[in-house]
Amino acid sequence: MKKMLCVLMAVLLMMSGCAKDEENKAVCKLETDGIVEEMTLNALNDQVLKTTSVMRLPFAMYEIETEEEKALFTEQMISGLEYDGITVETKSTEDEFVLEMTVDYETVSFEDLVLLGMIASEEADSEIVSFEKTLESLKSSGYSCE
Repeated sequence: MKKMLCVLMAVLLMMSGCAKDEENKAVCKLETDGIVEEMTLNALNDQVLKTTSVMRLPFAMYEIETEEEKALFTEQMISGLEYDGITVETKSTEDEFVLEMTVDYETVSFEDLVLLGMIASEEADSEIVSFEKTLESLKSSGYSCE
């Protein structure tokens, strides 16, 4: 009986030490001066694993009318976004330019994120991008998050 109790206690200790990972997801939106941005954050516990940002920019806001102007605008918008761990896709409708950028935080370097202005330089030495801190930062910048 005593031996069985010891085994049961050992099993309970092992189970309590194995906390279940928690998947977190948030969708944050911001609309400013006709520009609409929606960012989806995916995290495991407090570590952001991936973000997908979709930004919609109306051409009229930039006085862009011709197909040549649209092509030049697209080229300028994606210029400088070629980094490992960052995927950029674009599309245009008659009225707006849509930029979708996905950042894989398990692949991208923190130095590249600092260069792009996506994290502060003091965070470059961190091992993770915090889900909670990112949500706080987005909310303080005017995003509404769910």
